Amino acid sequence: MDRSQFTRNVDNFCDEARSARSENRSLNVDLRILGIGAGDNSEAITNSTFTKYCSEQNDERRYDWNYQQYLDGIDPNAYSAYAACTAAASSGVEFRLLEPTRDELHLVVAFPTNDGNARADMSWDSIGPVTCQWQSFDGTGATEATQRRILLANARTRLTCERDSFNSEPTNTPDYVNVIRDGGDAVINIPWVKYNEQGVPYRTLEEIRRQVDSELGAMRSALAAVNASLDMLRSEVRVQTGIVGLPYADGTRPLAARRGASRLRGVVGGRVDFDVAFARDPEVHIALAGVDMRDGANARLRVRVTSVDREGFEYELYSWAGTHVYTASASWVAFVR
Repeated sequence: MDRSQFTRNVDNFCDEARSARSENRSLNVDLRILGIGAGDNSEAITNSTFTKYCSEQNDERRYDWNYQQYLDGIDPNAYSAYAACTAAASSGVEFRLLEPTRDELHLVVAFPTNDGNARADMSWDSIGPVTCQWQSFDGTGATEATQRRILLANARTRLTCERDSFNSEPTNTPDYVNVIRDGGDAVINIPWVKYNEQGVPYRTLEEIRRQVDSELGAMRSALAAVNASLDMLRSEVRVQTGIVGLPYADGTRPLAARRGASRLRGVVGGRVDFDVAFARDPEVHIALAGVDMRDGANARLRVRVTSVDREGFEYELYSWAGTHVYTASASWVAFVR
């Protein structure tokens, strides 16, 4: 995005943001017009973008500073390359960098001038496993593998650069292509960032990793705070109470006697989970609270706790001999001393 288009986008965004704030309404703007990743329109991103770009000072210095922040967000060396291109244009040589890929970079160099006798003697060099060649625009498709190219008045050429495998190189540092006009009055240094096999810049991936690591760190801190709060809550919980009973209350499955008076006749149990876990295993006391059984037989019914842990306990209600229990309930209390 060139400087004039970016400046228009910033002005439109700032005007809409100021209007939304004065009217106390939400801001509906796609921040991709400012190069914000994937249209992230969260309130925090919108507010930080407003603070970053929307100064009351609207002059060339502010516009230039905004554009520098935008370019540096793409690559730390992008603005310096832009400034070099701008300076080079004042010498009569114009540069236009096409979107680079993992393996290729294309730079169009033009020499528009009214002086028919003028010429621009251009050359290139590189830092990294990069080789370049000049390509003619005369329709022949001819190329020059030499590092020098003479541009006559109003001529243009394309510098096509290819990069060998850089798997053994540090992926967080870019390669560079330098283009120079003899005399040094037109020099640009193009940083060529590294890409993975899917075409994503490693620098972008590293920024994502740093952001993910930061988010994970914040999540771990939040989780630690939650666990600390739970530990404090557990340490403060001293007593919990409740009621349990048979899992049926319509009398269709009575806790009934079986043959052999010496054997347990019916057993039913379950587990109670505490609302909040105790800091340590509590004591649990349980006692019958209500019972409905068939008449004509002795009342035989007991309740007991079979196991206890910090999270809850297990219990059993049981009868024996000729007793038929239709419903039963028990009250319990759990506590730590």
